[in-house]
Amino acid sequence: MKITISFCILAVSLFVSACATKPPPGNAVTISVSNGGRITLHGKDVSLNNLTKEMKGCNRSTRIRIEIPADASAGFIKAITKELASANYRRVIFARPKKSIAIVDNNL
Repeated sequence: MKITISFCILAVSLFVSACATKPPPGNAVTISVSNGGRITLHGKDVSLNNLTKEMKGCNRSTRIRIEIPADASAGFIKAITKELASANYRRVIFARPKKSIAIVDNNL
């Protein structure tokens, strides 16, 4: 009975640690879109037509996160999706850009 409980605890701990492990950084790409429709990949501006050409080293299993502004048009989102799908990229997620807030206190 003790061996069974120990085995169960070991199996659960291995499962939890495997789930908490982050994927390798080369397996994910973040594309940013500005309010004006400018597309940025790895800090470099790219056009929609050249987006998939600039994604060197990516394959079908690469996860792609596209950060879009809240007021992005449905047509623009559809155009990006169509461009990526034409190059066989299937793991695409659209998300809002991460924001940070800074408070400046001049009374210090």
